[in-house]
Amino acid sequence: MGHAKPDPAYFRHIEAWSGAAAQNHVLIDDTQANVKAACALGWQGFHFTNETRGGLPAFLDQLG
Repeated sequence: MGHAKPDPAYFRHIEAWSGAAAQNHVLIDDTQANVKAACALGWQGFHFTNETRGGLPAFLDQLG
């Protein structure tokens, strides 16, 4: 791919590959910088840690 998170080019590459709009992508990641980068580009993001793991089901439910 030639790009790595949190480089915006990484996320744009995934969008181009999938053909889906940014808002239709979800990143669940344990690195806050990666989640922030994805969200800044219009993705849905969840910072997964031991402290937030319990909130993941609710996050996924709200995605519909």
